[in-house]
Amino acid sequence: MPAARALAASLAGGPAPGDHDPGHAPGTPWAKRRFHEAWSETAAAAGITALHFHDLRGTAVTMLAEAGCTVPEIATITGHSQAHAQRILDRYLARTRTLAESAIAKLDEHRRNQPERTPTLGQGRYSTSLTL
Repeated sequence: MPAARALAASLAGGPAPGDHDPGHAPGTPWAKRRFHEAWSETAAAAGITALHFHDLRGTAVTMLAEAGCTVPEIATITGHSQAHAQRILDRYLARTRTLAESAIAKLDEHRRNQPERTPTLGQGRYSTSLTL
């Protein structure tokens, strides 16, 4: 899995994989229970009491969506099916100002790239004809 630049830079300066947890062999997958224990111990040591590991997934999904990622791209990062990724978006995606501003910027850009149109009389409110 590729890492964002900030994460890669942070990891580059830290301990080698496995150095932080003597009970975990480098290059081997974490057992679910051991990961949960390590997460809980680390969160408690940092004074974090109201955050669960899965809360980070919702934050990541929101950040990826705000960055303009598609559902297939988000599903690739989270490891879910596209349908499940969409359900996660439906549940976790905060309707933020950033998303609203992005949507309006896309609309403005789309309109800038359209040929100029003038109304055509007698063909209804939304009818237009191309001005050549």
